[in-house]
Amino acid sequence: MQRQLLWGLAGVLLTLLCMGLLSLRYHSSLSPQRVPKTPELSPPSPWPSELQLHDVFIVVKTTQAFHHSRQELQLNTWVSRTQPFIFSDSPDEGLQERLGSHLVGPTTLQSTATLPWGAGFCINYKLALKMPPWASGSHFMDASALIWLPDDSTVGYIVECELGSLETLQLLEAAQLPEQVTLSYGIFEGKLNVINLHGPFSPEEGPSRFHSLHCLLYPDTPWCLQLVA
Repeated sequence: MQRQLLWGLAGVLLTLLCMGLLSLRYHSSLSPQRVPKTPELSPPSPWPSELQLHDVFIVVKTTQAFHHSRQELQLNTWVSRTQPFIFSDSPDEGLQERLGSHLVGPTTLQSTATLPWGAGFCINYKLALKMPPWASGSHFMDASALIWLPDDSTVGYIVECELGSLETLQLLEAAQLPEQVTLSYGIFEGKLNVINLHGPFSPEEGPSRFHSLHCLLYPDTPWCLQLVA
């Protein structure tokens, strides 16, 4: 019995020795050129040093009801012809002539397959801290039931009606206007809420005062110079 055990142990040792010699012979026969090398990772491409205007896709959504009152006003003032795209629910030959392919009409919109994505919102931290009394837990469903509108409209209702405030634009002085981030115009509590600015356009000619504001910010605009002359 002991003899069989010794013979078996010797066989195992001989097998291990042979495998070790074969492995050593295989690795020694590999030339440096045949040894596979780990591929080097290319360095990540550097990001642009700063964001360029052509990197931003600007979209203005509108409807036929506002083509004259809003879009023509924007095109006459701050909207560039080359950067923004105007999306509308109705064709317009006048806008098409001025914008070309940057006017996207209903035919293009209907032929484009889109998925029913949800609404997205961009709010700042301070506003988010004020929203829980209306937007947390069951309060959000209560607000939605109150106005009988879906969730995206409910967010707009909370931000604008419950937490929003409209400033009286007449209180802004002309020297403060170039420093403003946004300006608006409209009817608030039955009164016209616009900036108080004396300019080349009378309130009857430009009730929004945006044409006169444009001449204040960009006095070299050709039609501003014509009016001043």
